[in-house]
Amino acid sequence: MEARVSPNGADSSGSSGVDGPLPNSTRQYEPGAAGIEDHVQFSTSASDTGNSGEKRRSAEEQHRRSFEENAADVQGSIAAAKLQALIFNPRNDVVMRLECMSEKELKNILVIIKLGVFAGIILLCALFVLKFKRNERWFVDHGNIPLLNVVVGAICLATLSGSITHSSWNIRKAIHSDKRWTRRRKYSTVLFFTLPCIQIFSTLAYIVGNSYVLRGNCRWFSGVVIWCGFAQWAIGWGGTFALLAVLGHNSNPAPPLPDGSTIQTEYGLDAMVLDMPVLQYHWPKFAYLAAHITVQLGLCIYLQKNGAGDQAGIFSRHECETGNLNCVMDTVTLTLASVSIVSLVGMLCWWAISIRLAVHNFKRWSYIGHRAGNLNLRFQVRFLSYSVAFFIICCILLWFVKLQSCASFVETWLGFSPLFIVMTVTCVSMAFIYQPKQADPDMALYYVMKQAFSWTEAFKEQKLQLRNAMKPDSEHLQRAPMFCVETAIKLLYFSALCYGYQEEGATSPLNIEVALAMYDLKQHELLREVREDSKVLLAWNHRMMVIAFRGTASIKNVAADLQMWLHVHPREHRKGRRWWRVPMVHAGFHRSWTISGLSEKVLDHVRKCVDSCATPSDKPFQILLTGHSLGGALATMAAVDIAQRVCTAQHPVSISVYTFGAPRTGNHRFAEIYNDLAPDTWSIINDQDLIARGGKFWRIYKRPGQRVLIDKSGTMVVRPMFVESSMRRTGRARARDHHLASYRAAFLAVLAAQFDGRAFHDGMKGVIKLARSLPDVGSVFGSPPHVAKSRNARDRAVSDALGVLESHLTDAVGAVGLAGAALPRGSMASSAGSRGEDAQSRSEDARREEVQQGVGRV
Repeated sequence: MEARVSPNGADSSGSSGVDGPLPNSTRQYEPGAAGIEDHVQFSTSASDTGNSGEKRRSAEEQHRRSFEENAADVQGSIAAAKLQALIFNPRNDVVMRLECMSEKELKNILVIIKLGVFAGIILLCALFVLKFKRNERWFVDHGNIPLLNVVVGAICLATLSGSITHSSWNIRKAIHSDKRWTRRRKYSTVLFFTLPCIQIFSTLAYIVGNSYVLRGNCRWFSGVVIWCGFAQWAIGWGGTFALLAVLGHNSNPAPPLPDGSTIQTEYGLDAMVLDMPVLQYHWPKFAYLAAHITVQLGLCIYLQKNGAGDQAGIFSRHECETGNLNCVMDTVTLTLASVSIVSLVGMLCWWAISIRLAVHNFKRWSYIGHRAGNLNLRFQVRFLSYSVAFFIICCILLWFVKLQSCASFVETWLGFSPLFIVMTVTCVSMAFIYQPKQADPDMALYYVMKQAFSWTEAFKEQKLQLRNAMKPDSEHLQRAPMFCVETAIKLLYFSALCYGYQEEGATSPLNIEVALAMYDLKQHELLREVREDSKVLLAWNHRMMVIAFRGTASIKNVAADLQMWLHVHPREHRKGRRWWRVPMVHAGFHRSWTISGLSEKVLDHVRKCVDSCATPSDKPFQILLTGHSLGGALATMAAVDIAQRVCTAQHPVSISVYTFGAPRTGNHRFAEIYNDLAPDTWSIINDQDLIARGGKFWRIYKRPGQRVLIDKSGTMVVRPMFVESSMRRTGRARARDHHLASYRAAFLAVLAAQFDGRAFHDGMKGVIKLARSLPDVGSVFGSPPHVAKSRNARDRAVSDALGVLESHLTDAVGAVGLAGAALPRGSMASSAGSRGEDAQSRSEDARREEVQQGVGRV
């Protein structure tokens, strides 16, 4: 029998969707040979009867079926990757800058927005102070406020004009290109192009009204000023905030059809409101805007009618000319003006509620399948929130505070100058982000392939080869490492074990026997350093070594964490370098690693193992380094020293580093050197981890290696682009996300998500294989049955998540019907009932229905 695997997920006899053959496509599979996962293709002869007997033939058949099953999963994964590349295909489609934004572009936009917000805050504080420092006559007689508004308006107008010109040019090129422009991209571009257009109309009215006031005294009641105010508040801000409500609603899923089925897009993704007819879904917002305009129109007519008489809406022209001012608004003016402002706040609340619902809905969907939608939502939250919050603050400080005053009337009706600054910066930034861009035609497949990962270690090599075959001409992709979920889970256990192992009075459910059994390690040793209270666990056998560093666990460790000045390391790269190109690391981390010869002791152990176990003909001796928090930083420094001082041509060493919640260790030069020495490094960050998310210190520190982002909703993003990593920050770093229990709960959520709508293409089968390769899911995650009764909320969260995962696995194994599939050792079914009763309170029928839906995708 002969089976051939092609990158597009079909047999080689079928059509191929990828240019170029697989490298080494004629390698033969030797029956019963070890390392079957290394073979991309294989063939066996039916006449090969041999003399090995029934046992040998049975082993061959088991290996053959296992390989075919793995190959089919890889083919499915690549097919899903090609679909993702088809959705984002710069070669044939018009794409938005949002989808391929560079790190430099995003950083520049963030800096511009922060500067604009800072300038708006300064101006807002100055206007608020003037309300109490100056008398009422000063606001009417002096032209300082109108002059300031004209200057601010002129700057905003020039900025908006340049933005609209630039966007119009790029849109024109996209229209005249031969590329396809999907509805989602075209609709989004039009909406975000409309924002600066509305803003430029409002800015023109803002400039005209203030310029007219500057021409002479007591021009407040001229029709020019009144109707310029109407243009600002009714059409400008009303239209802008109504459009924000539309944008927020567009980020939500489309309602199901009458028969309950979900509307699908052309690529099979769930449809969003963005894909639906505009008037059918957004007419309530337009009706709300019409009501707001009606209220504002009534206010302007009332001011126009009464402004020239003796009894004005706020004060008359005669009072202004004689100096006998009484800045007290009558009931009609006060009511209509307040209702107008409250109606604008209502539009903003509409936007906020829609965004909140969208965030909730996206947690139920696969991140990879809705990557653009996630980025779109997070951009809105990050950028538009500034303008929304700023408008509310301006209304409170400049209108409602000291309401019955000339200052409130002048600063409000002539225009909120601080808000114009912030809104202009926001509109320009959003228009830039959502305009069409000429992207690298091959970048889609490249980014998708870089983000590929393996569920199991046995499957990793095969998937890595097939990934590289997708772009054989890309040297960078060929050298790029691949993340493995099984390795991460095992090393998470080692990182947690290092805290309580051989500690007096420790009652941790983790034990060294389970850790050693994961890699069949035969020996282990614990090293301690008393002065800085550093702790290292080493375990090894003839082919590999695991080195785990403990994180912060004592006052001495905290003192080391606070030593944030820099120390030169490694010193070999110091000579002949300018100071900004010298590799430097956190002084406290360096001291914890090198003090009392701890680093030399670790390196000596590694040398002995490498010298005694590895030969030139063998595969490289594998070293896995790991640690949580401070331990992750020490593992990073250890990897550099091992790569420089242990690895030789005679004794090659393969170094892999998996850290959890580790802070940044060194500067940019250190990160460059590190990435050359130990590229297979993965910094795993749980949601808004306070330690991992912070610590840049004005961009002095730089994180080396690749990132993997996880959270308790079951999302996992491998090697995110800078824009993805940045937009996933909420600005609320949390200490609870740094705990190891939170990392265990997040990994469990990722595994459980593979049985519902958040799954990766091969997620269910991958998790089943992962469960079979682990000694026992409950033991590996350190959650025995009694933890369900723990008073610790984090431990209960781990227990609940583990109960849900085990229930899914119990149902899925029977539903999929895989040959040889069985529950992991330790009988999860027997412990599932004692864990997470609250998390499993739903009915069995509903849970089985979810699993059956997942099986359908497999």
